[in-house]
Amino acid sequence: MGKRRSKFEAKARQRATKKFQRDKKGTPQINGSLSVSSAGYGFVAPDGENPGPDIFIPPKYLGQAMDGDQVAVKLLDSEGQTPGRGPAGRIVEILSHGRESFVGELLANHLVRPLSKRIPDDVKVIGGTHGAKKGDWVEVKLFRGENRRGPGISGEVSDSFGHAGEIESDLRLDF
Repeated sequence: MGKRRSKFEAKARQRATKKFQRDKKGTPQINGSLSVSSAGYGFVAPDGENPGPDIFIPPKYLGQAMDGDQVAVKLLDSEGQTPGRGPAGRIVEILSHGRESFVGELLANHLVRPLSKRIPDDVKVIGGTHGAKKGDWVEVKLFRGENRRGPGISGEVSDSFGHAGEIESDLRLDF
């Protein structure tokens, strides 16, 4: 059974890399759409007419990419792969952003906890809070890459919906 499985895995990996671009070093580069889980890992669904299997992205290889982004991925070498699993990779470039803003709860220290579990980390707010207080639902416009405070994902509060847990405020949220 082990031999059959390894042959199957080898063929699946071969199909996954068949139509992908290669960079100067010959490492496969795959473009696709990123989907991030609440646990912090992601999967990239390759673009193209005959896409291969989804590519697993461990949390440490997500970089600043977020759920919904179009990304370029390089496959990990065989030592970085988990035996018996599909292809794994790391994000090397964000081609386009899938979201410009998100809604979350304003916490202490200018942090916002996203309402969506597909954004696993709290986001630092730069600038004012437009009158929002700790515990309020806020909309945050995202900044990515280098910003005034250094690298990372941060944003600014663009709207406030009222205190989380109050019926009127919760109903104002735009899902």
